[in-house]
Formats: sequence, structure tokens, C-alpha cells
Amino acid sequence: MLNLLGVTILLAGLGIATSIWLDQDRVDRQKSAQATNGAETLSPEDSRRYTHDVELYYGETGMLMEKWKRWLQEMTRGKPLADVIGIASLVSAGGLFYLAARRNRPSGPRESP
Repeated sequence: MLNLLGVTILLAGLGIATSIWLDQDRVDRQKSAQATNGAETLSPEDSRRYTHDVELYYGETGMLMEKWKRWLQEMTRGKPLADVIGIASLVSAGGLFYLAARRNRPSGPRESP
């Protein structure tokens, strides 16, 4: 039962990760085909003024929290999300396979009569 669940999680997770990866790849190719202007403007979060204001109001801790927040937002979109889903499915399925193998193994040495 645990082996079947492990295979299901593995196949579903890798399938979803592949789907997300290919979809993001398609979006990236479309954006690169449309982008003819090499000079793009900075987002407000990347400006010196924004950094100064965050540090002024919230200090270094606020700036660190802001960087973490942006990093987590990046991890929940596109190819990084596909990586997270793929790794999580591999770890989960591996854990289930390990539990299944451990469950089917004898617990200790047996004495023969």
C-alpha cells in the first residue's frame, strides 16, 4: 500500500512539475520574442529610494524581511516552483518507499527450533 502511494506521489509530483516547467518556458520564450527594447526600467523595490525608506522606517531587520519576502514570492512562481514540487515529490516518495521497506523487513533475529 505504501509503495503504491509512493509511486502515485512520485508520478503526480513529477508530472505537475514538468507541466509547470514547460509552461513557464513557453512564457519566457514569448516574452523574449516580444522584448525588443534592451533597456528596462527598475521596479520600485530595486531603487535606492525604496531601500533607503525601508531602512529608515524599519531598520536593517525590515530590509532583511523585505528581501526574504521577495525571495519567497519568486520561489512560488514558474521554474522555481516546479523545482520545489519536484524535490518535494521525490523526498515524499522516497520516505514512503523507505517506510514500506522497513515495514516489510523482519524486526530482529529469529531463532530456529
